Amino acid sequence: MDGRAQIVEAFRFPEDFDQDSIPVFNTNTFVLDAEAIDAEFPLTWFAVNKTVDGKPAVQFERLVGELTAFLDSTFLRVERHGPDARFQPIKTPDDVDKERPDIVAALEARGSL
Repeated sequence: MDGRAQIVEAFRFPEDFDQDSIPVFNTNTFVLDAEAIDAEFPLTWFAVNKTVDGKPAVQFERLVGELTAFLDSTFLRVERHGPDARFQPIKTPDDVDKERPDIVAALEARGSL
């Protein structure tokens, strides 16, 4: 983005953008140089609608990945699918069953099963 490799959160893409067209993704694992981040950065505040105790709530968040827009960054490529994949998007118990074949394949490829 704008000539530099950056982490861009999914919700910042246009609604009709096919995110699967991007061969890499962010797993939110960061190693930061303390001196490099000892500064003020114009990070964006995002309003996130949530439900707390059955009531609607708004939480304001900043995204640490947005630092890649301001700091030189190095990225490690993580495969999205297959035995070398390191990410299975599990948000609900039903997702475990859906992703189980990929999880088993990845663990077997690493000799863990």
